[in-house]
Amino acid sequence: MASSVLKILVDTRSWPEQVNLQLLLPEEKVKVKRYYFAKDANMAMASMLVKRQVLATLFRTNPDSVQISVAESGRPFYLKEISENTVFDFNVSHYGGIVVFVGTWISKNSPFSAHSPRNIGVDVVECKSLSEESNWMEDFEFVFNREQWNLIFSCDDRLIAFFLFWSCKEAVLKSLGLGLHGNPALVEVHIPVFQDFLYGSNLRVFRAGTASYANKKFQIELQKKIISESVFFIAIAYSIDLEVLDSGWIEVSGLTETLLQQKIIEKLNYIT
Repeated sequence: MASSVLKILVDTRSWPEQVNLQLLLPEEKVKVKRYYFAKDANMAMASMLVKRQVLATLFRTNPDSVQISVAESGRPFYLKEISENTVFDFNVSHYGGIVVFVGTWISKNSPFSAHSPRNIGVDVVECKSLSEESNWMEDFEFVFNREQWNLIFSCDDRLIAFFLFWSCKEAVLKSLGLGLHGNPALVEVHIPVFQDFLYGSNLRVFRAGTASYANKKFQIELQKKIISESVFFIAIAYSIDLEVLDSGWIEVSGLTETLLQQKIIEKLNYIT
């Protein structure tokens, strides 16, 4: 049976510099206060609120009672099962004021092969230079294999090609819970619609391509989104064996508990 995917995008770029900590739990406030820049604190806060509100809505409980665990790899997870042998797996990413959340229902009894991961991974990136130096990309050559590197530098828009590959690789490593401990150069990415994403705008392809890492295989959903003249890529990595349904995004800029809960319920009623 195909699984529905809940996808939420929060745009925090217009949020005030005075971070509103009243919506956070005590332990969350401690974490948010560690951020020096308000924009980073706002993204962290949005990530915390979205995770708790989604889980509270799914499990019909108070958001303040939701306790999210963190694996040794840093990957968040929720211990409770929605029903017997069914868990809700989720992942978050944020960059450039944009926070994205994706989650799906996974059965523990699903016939996943040894080459198929169970988890979902997501990454969002803003396509802008990471340094004022003209040759800054060379510092990140280690992220790509030779074929990928040559393809990036053969493109008219190297910046777009660079971050297209980057987002897909990060989504795969996050799905596996590896993060910085993984070797991004070993992530193989095949995007048949590569040229469409290179030159198109506001494009989303549900099955944009495939990826692999250490014999683990993935399907890739990819979106190129223009937000206030900035180009973002959002990549989602699913197990190659996981049957998922295509669904759109919940997009919000303001973030109140009632608003988000309403939109989540509306989306769940639509996709379930």
